[in-house]
Amino acid sequence: MSRSIAAAPGRRRAAGSRPRRSTPKASQPASGILRPVPAAAALTRTAATFVLRHRRLRIALLATVVAIPLLGCGWLLFRQSSFVAVQRVQIIGVHGADAQAVQAALTQAAHGMSTLDVSDSALTAAVAPLR
Repeated sequence: MSRSIAAAPGRRRAAGSRPRRSTPKASQPASGILRPVPAAAALTRTAATFVLRHRRLRIALLATVVAIPLLGCGWLLFRQSSFVAVQRVQIIGVHGADAQAVQAALTQAAHGMSTLDVSDSALTAAVAPLR
């Protein structure tokens, strides 16, 4: 009985099989990703160099970075303001025995909203007990 020198004692390899590698190949990282990180880093470096060389582009990028959070905060404040608050509610198309109760529930739920912040779930929950 012959044993390979590379085989572990007590374990035999199948005929024609190659020994397993203990370390991953140099061309592939251990996670199996095919090197997109260096390509993304090179692209980022190229874009940053391009932006740093052009003054108008730097100013436009800085203005965008400052404007987006300000506009977002302004929108969040504006949608809860009295400028867009619900003041008058008109409900059309409700018929049947519970029509008055449905209209009252929807009107009460709608008065806590604004035209930019309508909550469908709150309106549905308001009429859920009446179904």
